[in-house]
Amino acid sequence: MNEKTILEKLQKRVPLFIIIIYNYAASACNITSTDNLGSDLDYFGTLYFSLCGVNMLIDCWYAYRAYTDKYALRYLGLIIFCSVSLCQAIPMFILVTNLPSLNTPLKVLFGYNDFESIVITSILMSWMYLLLIVEEFYLSNVMTEYEKIILDDSNSLKN
Repeated sequence: MNEKTILEKLQKRVPLFIIIIYNYAASACNITSTDNLGSDLDYFGTLYFSLCGVNMLIDCWYAYRAYTDKYALRYLGLIIFCSVSLCQAIPMFILVTNLPSLNTPLKVLFGYNDFESIVITSILMSWMYLLLIVEEFYLSNVMTEYEKIILDDSNSLKN
């Protein structure tokens, strides 16, 4: 497993429209520091957590579709697979929104300093790497179906 694989997973698992909305909101609110934010911070925080929730719902939807396409509907297996998928979706969202903006959401919304933000980002990257290894060895059949569904959906939107 290499860095390219991790970046490909990030690209596939966080929809582009979420990234566009996040970037627009961050620039519109001028979120760069905690000085004089006021209502912009409330707006940005609400939007950030809403986008995280939307990302989680989309990820659960794709996980549900991938699991039921590959296996007969077994609720326990489906719940476990969706839970593992969510354990990846939340850190992926945080990484995708924090890395390009130099950890701005961690600093502004949660009040972490630069060092704490870097430590949290490093922990999340390590967690993602561990989950991708588990996915590669134990869930490869379902995750292949998951990625195929995402690719099919994105191709159908282009046409």
